[in-house]
Amino acid sequence: MTGRLLFKLFFIFMTCFLLPFKSYLQTNSENDLILKNLKTHTDNIYRLNDLLVNGKLYRPLNANANGSPYFQNDKLWRKSKLFIKGTEFSDQNILYDIENDELIANIINSDGNTKNIVLDQDFIDSLWIEDHFFINISPFTEEKINGIYEQVYNGRFKALIKHHVTYKRVINYNSPNGYYDDPETSLFILTENRLIKIPNKKSLLSYFESDKKEIGRFIRRNNINLKTASIFEYFTLFKICDDLSYE
Repeated sequence: MTGRLLFKLFFIFMTCFLLPFKSYLQTNSENDLILKNLKTHTDNIYRLNDLLVNGKLYRPLNANANGSPYFQNDKLWRKSKLFIKGTEFSDQNILYDIENDELIANIINSDGNTKNIVLDQDFIDSLWIEDHFFINISPFTEEKINGIYEQVYNGRFKALIKHHVTYKRVINYNSPNGYYDDPETSLFILTENRLIKIPNKKSLLSYFESDKKEIGRFIRRNNINLKTASIFEYFTLFKICDDLSYE
């Protein structure tokens, strides 16, 4: 019998044993509160498993390659906050594999063993990875797109970044197991249930055609590069675009 099952049976036993005795001492409302607290406690334990561990075991494809397939270009677990089907899970260890668009959670089982689980993105609403905020865009589009995008602006439209990296099967003395290129980003605008790719400055100005002169001047004045901009630069740029477009 697993540790998880034993723990669950223990809570069921305690519920059946204690509640009749407590009823002699407490009002019905107090008994209801005990039940609610006990249910919340057990739900917190098992919902963690039901929602987080609803996925496959993670096995990196190119573990010995030079470079990294993960967001932020290293192989370190990141402290994260997940929102899964409306439930918040704080202080989770997460890796975001941007080569395969997979979120991996480091799950500690009741027996103390750990597993790296690929989370089912159908269940994920959003998450924080340190100070970066990501959303699942599937509820916001009419297209059948299910993916995790970093949100850098949220106003009358959303500005999103897709992170990705490419593995190169180039074998030489310096990279006997191949290597990963430097990570790259793609910029998108999400509006009216449509996801629109913005590959360069020209396409951005074309999208905001009526205000392209003011937006172009803002980009030049602040030396903003759409491929390498910081979160703050993206936010200020799209705030200007939003304000100008709806004046």
